[in-house]
Amino acid sequence: MNRTSRSGRRPRVFLALADVEVAAALADHLDRSGFDVRIAPNGGATPDAVTVWGADAAVIDLDRVDVAGLALAEDVLHGAAPGAAPVVVLVAAAGDTVGRIVGLEIGADDVVTRPVSPRELTARLRALLGRVGRPTGRGRVVRIGGVGVDVDLQTIVAANGEERPLAPSEFALLKCFLDAPTRVFTRDELIERAPASDDDVMDRAIDRRIARLRRKLEGPDGDPLVEAVRGEGYRLTRHALAQLSG
Repeated sequence: MNRTSRSGRRPRVFLALADVEVAAALADHLDRSGFDVRIAPNGGATPDAVTVWGADAAVIDLDRVDVAGLALAEDVLHGAAPGAAPVVVLVAAAGDTVGRIVGLEIGADDVVTRPVSPRELTARLRALLGRVGRPTGRGRVVRIGGVGVDVDLQTIVAANGEERPLAPSEFALLKCFLDAPTRVFTRDELIERAPASDDDVMDRAIDRRIARLRRKLEGPDGDPLVEAVRGEGYRLTRHALAQLSG
């Protein structure tokens, strides 16, 4: 199935779910993660409602009450104009093996089970959209030591798709290292360049902030990406520099 790239806007996700409260919770998380979201009224939807809006992805509940979820998914996948079919993720009950198999057989891109984790769904959608050349809801991503740093969303993106949001003070510290990757920063320089609240400007407070940043920035192999230089300050490790891009 040919799916063309649509750049220059936030990716669009259409939710057709039977449970309105679940749909609202997922929509809120997706919106905060950089997606535009439309929820089908009362769980109802038609293929045109999905494709005319220009959805990049559709999340469809197999337990929808008005039109069978599988039928809607099949119509969306195969009734769209060439190159316009969205990524389709089906939501099934944990034990619905038949629904999962049939859903994949008709061309669904993925199947998730209830209860749906907002973070897992977001990660799956980004992975799927990235494979077909659609916008993924991310800003500029810098790769460092096997993890990604979304500069716009101020979030660490682990290799497994896990998102680790950074506090403003943590991101300010990280930006110092990214702007001057080979430099050793003294504590005083970090206090000046990445100020925090009035009660967080002492040397040891900087050490605590660095420790929190190091935990969030840890690479897939467990190697630290920020290290202390005795008597001088902090810098990126050689491991981090060897895998720095973007």
